[in-house]
Amino acid sequence: MSEPADVLEVDPGAPRRDSLRAPAWTGPVAGLVAAATALAAGLVVAAIIDVDSPLNAVGSEFIDHTPHWLKTLAISAFGTNDKTALRAGMLVVIGLLSLVVGAVARRRPLVGWVSFAMFGVLGAVIAVGRPGQGASAAIPAVIAGAVGSVVLWGLLRVVRAGDGPAETPGSSRAPSGWDRRRFVTTTAGAAGVAVVTAGVARSFERRRLTDLADAAPSTLPPLDTTAGTPGLSDVSSAAPPIPPTATVSPVTPFITPNDDFYLIDTALSVPRINVGRWSVQIGGMVDTPLTLSYQDLLDRPQVERVVTISCVSNEIGGDGDVPHPAIGKA
Repeated sequence: MSEPADVLEVDPGAPRRDSLRAPAWTGPVAGLVAAATALAAGLVVAAIIDVDSPLNAVGSEFIDHTPHWLKTLAISAFGTNDKTALRAGMLVVIGLLSLVVGAVARRRPLVGWVSFAMFGVLGAVIAVGRPGQGASAAIPAVIAGAVGSVVLWGLLRVVRAGDGPAETPGSSRAPSGWDRRRFVTTTAGAAGVAVVTAGVARSFERRRLTDLADAAPSTLPPLDTTAGTPGLSDVSSAAPPIPPTATVSPVTPFITPNDDFYLIDTALSVPRINVGRWSVQIGGMVDTPLTLSYQDLLDRPQVERVVTISCVSNEIGGDGDVPHPAIGKA
């Protein structure tokens, strides 16, 4: 007896059509790796042309617009590690956004490319608008956005290889569609490039900081002990002697040692300053506005004073009748 013509024999061990499609997690992973590569590209380009990286530019802009209460909360929670915490938070946010972008781009690739391009443009606009930055500050962000888009495009080609109808088999007996090994190797390669590139950028930054330290004078300029210094005729140019028994409290010396100063950086990176072009302006409600170059400051008489240094974020006059504990003397 023959079987009905409409009954088909199916081999239970044969691969199913669904196995040709990439798993859902591949899209987010592709987005995450593309974002890491974009960040690394922005870092190394910024280091090469000596401008702020997109990450530092955006972070600095965030700091400038952060409410006072949030800054105080961050400092109280993280202390001198507040900038490290900010960087970590930014990376977490970027990572989460890249996961979402990758997941959406898995089905709609155009969304992924446009998203990276928009992030690049936004970073470029912020970088150019930072104080002391020119048009060249936009280059790292633009390149980062382009690199992220290209990497995402390449990874999505591997991910989407199994989408759509299966192609007619040719001479090769290898299955068409999703290739896990190819995706893993391609993704690992892109991630490796990102790590190496970030390491190169970090090396450039360390060299820049070393050059700044080497260029800094090892000692302060000599004191001007000449009598009759203009504007200082009634005082001595040397600081008055401090009695050896003088203290702020039984456990606090009158002069705070340099190593004990509580430092809170106001920038995510050491500023890039060209002393040949640097100047300071004294204007506003003054009788004689002044613009002084760095050399002008060096040419002026050098004096030494014992002064109280207070953080600009402290309440004026301290907290009520009690002086602020962060006030130090130098």
